[in-house]
Amino acid sequence: MVTIADTSKAPRIARHAHELGFVHPVTRAALHWISPLAADLAAWWDKLKV
Repeated sequence: MVTIADTSKAPRIARHAHELGFVHPVTRAALHWISPLAADLAAWWDKLKV
């Protein structure tokens, strides 16, 4: 197994879904969520844009 050092300096695992949605399999209701990027990840992302 190859190990690669993490040099990203991310404050934590940087996983985020801005928007999620699906149709409920039983009720057939359309479900939808929008979530802004957390402040710590937004600050890290801004540093990457240098």
